[in-house]
Amino acid sequence: MVWSGHLYVVDGVIFDEWRSCDGSMYMIKKLLLVDTRFSDQRRYVSFDRQTDDWGKVTELLSLAIAR
Repeated sequence: MVWSGHLYVVDGVIFDEWRSCDGSMYMIKKLLLVDTRFSDQRRYVSFDRQTDDWGKVTELLSLAIAR
């Protein structure tokens, strides 16, 4: 993920799940990120979908896992 001109590795996701008769739906709340430039407490950051600007995300790789 490239956010504000910096490369981050997505390390985890915090999400909500809703179940209905049609199946499950998911909404991402936060992306847990690793900033590879640092090795101290600044290394771990998060992107909050409600407070951070999606317009500053310039690249994002999509990955789907089939079961």
